Amino acid sequence: MDSEIVKRWIEAGKILGVNPTANILCPVCQQSFLKVQDVEIETDPLQIERHMSCDICGAYNALRMTVK
Repeated sequence: MDSEIVKRWIEAGKILGVNPTANILCPVCQQSFLKVQDVEIETDPLQIERHMSCDICGAYNALRMTVK
C-alpha cells in the first residue's frame, strides 16, 4: 500500500475514532465519504470494531476500540 494512502488511513482513523459522524474522504479514491459502522464484539462487551468503508472503490479498514 502506498505510504500516502497509509497516512490518510491513519488520519481518518484518528478522526473517526473520536467522531464517527465526521465526513472523511476515502483515503484510497478520495471520491466519497467513508461509511462508518460500529460492531459489537461478542466475546468482549467492553470493545467494539469501528468499520470504515468506501461505497465507490470498496476500500475498507477497521479500528478496535474500548467502549467508554
